[in-house]
Amino acid sequence: MLKVNIRMEERITPKLRKFPIYRRERIGQKLSDVASYIQQQALYYAYENPPAQYSKSLKLASSIRINVNTAEGKASVIADRRIAPYAPVVEFGSAPHKITGNPLRFYWDKMGRWVTTTKVNHPGIKEGKFFMTRAAVDARFLAPREVGEGV
Repeated sequence: MLKVNIRMEERITPKLRKFPIYRRERIGQKLSDVASYIQQQALYYAYENPPAQYSKSLKLASSIRINVNTAEGKASVIADRRIAPYAPVVEFGSAPHKITGNPLRFYWDKMGRWVTTTKVNHPGIKEGKFFMTRAAVDARFLAPREVGEGV
């Protein structure tokens, strides 16, 4: 599971329970806003270049979820491997490897047609897209302003 954690400052977290309900709701909304921003950026980075943009199933897109815990001042953005088992490969890349199946059926862009076979020598993905990492770095600059305003 790929996960980006979002936390309030340590000194604020113990005081959250003492805040009025309207302020806690506002903090929860701001945490949700930052998590949504990370989710949107992760999707943008994951699908900005081939091969991910050719994904027919869009499983990677549906695997990126948000969890917000207002009481503890935490949120997280998760790429669930149960939905998109290849998410870490898109994030970090992969070495050349063999893929076997009975049968394998896929669209091969280079040949311009569908191919059926029992084994493939995959060339690997030299450089990962770092879609979650890049989104988290982007949010690091957005989050202090976003969460601090209007709370």
